[in-house]
Amino acid sequence: MMKQHKLFMTFIISSFIFLMGSVAYSQSADNDVSDNPSESSYEVGEIVQKFTWQGNKNIFRYELVIELLSEELGEYVQIHCIDTKETEVRLPLKAGKYRYYLNVYNYLNSLDFRTDYQTFEIQKTYQPIITSVSPTVIYLEDAQSGIFTVEGMELRPETIFTVESDIYEIPAKILSTDTEFKRSRIKINPELLDTGTYYIRAVNNGGLFDTSGTIKVSFRKTKDLNVSLDYAPVALLDIDSTKPAETLADKDTLVEFFSDDDRAGVFWPLGLDGRVSFLPYKTASFFLGAEFGINFFNLKYTNSVSGQDRYTIRAPAYSMHLDFVSQFILKKSLPWKIVLDTHIGGGLFGFAGMTTEYPNFTSQPMWSADVAANAGFSLQIYRWANFFMEAGTDFVFSATSYHDSDSSPMMVYYIQPRVGIGWQF
Repeated sequence: MMKQHKLFMTFIISSFIFLMGSVAYSQSADNDVSDNPSESSYEVGEIVQKFTWQGNKNIFRYELVIELLSEELGEYVQIHCIDTKETEVRLPLKAGKYRYYLNVYNYLNSLDFRTDYQTFEIQKTYQPIITSVSPTVIYLEDAQSGIFTVEGMELRPETIFTVESDIYEIPAKILSTDTEFKRSRIKINPELLDTGTYYIRAVNNGGLFDTSGTIKVSFRKTKDLNVSLDYAPVALLDIDSTKPAETLADKDTLVEFFSDDDRAGVFWPLGLDGRVSFLPYKTASFFLGAEFGINFFNLKYTNSVSGQDRYTIRAPAYSMHLDFVSQFILKKSLPWKIVLDTHIGGGLFGFAGMTTEYPNFTSQPMWSADVAANAGFSLQIYRWANFFMEAGTDFVFSATSYHDSDSSPMMVYYIQPRVGIGWQF
């Protein structure tokens, strides 16, 4: 059923009247017209305006003069001159700009005082009605303009539009309104939209409003699966070496195995990193999930001495980890969506056949798998819908045994920067 058109009028009070040390004022009537004691009749489109002031026992009568600004003449024209002994007058008035003054007569029936002109305005407002909104479905993966077309009745230029949900209220800007006030185009900041159900609210300057036009905001996919492959060199760190290493057995950090002196770190340029991320929880601002990753790098070192003491270490190494992942959407709108990925977790670090080659023999390959912890971040840039480029770094810590089970653990610290590409399924 079509909503019935309603008419409402609001009144703006411009100032108070100061009369003989007391105050007379006008205010908008908040009762039904049936409460009006005046004998004047009223029509649709009028509001009953009440004028009151404080009386004085020395006053015989009052004369309230009201003038209306004529749009044709461009000047005020007197429309009412009310003679009363009461201190209250109620009049039905139509929309327009008014001014008034009060004449005060004493018991000799002579003019004793006249107030200055006071102005006020009655504005006519109309009930806005919304019959349809488009679009009604928004997918956050798609590029968003933030523009909606609202159709209905009395959608005037002064109407205030908002896009609202139970927890969000997004202000809208009117782009255009047709001459019949039946269609408006509005625009919001699409970055403020999150998953959920929204509606359009239209409010006029008199407070009348309509809420309609359901809009559903969601993802096309409720879950994401990201796969990436990165080039990942390794920087070994010597964080807690406690003594100079004179023999292999004395070397207690991985850095010491691959350097001739007490350097703080060793950079190894060959490495590969692969990851699979599953993100079942998604909002417009962040995703949560889990990630499995595995990386490989091949270390090689030859000491600087000659003869029987010369040796070469070949150490293919790996780490695998299961992490908790949180992704923060730094820029939502395509074509350049930017995501900050942070992760922390644990897993294994080990050697995949580490050997030491001497002039006369080669040691048996050593395989190991020890508990490791890791944390890191990356920046993902989506140029197209599913393809992304990423760059980041991880820090890995482990303690692994070498030579035999009785040896002291060798501390492993390394940073693994990475850069690569990925695909979101």
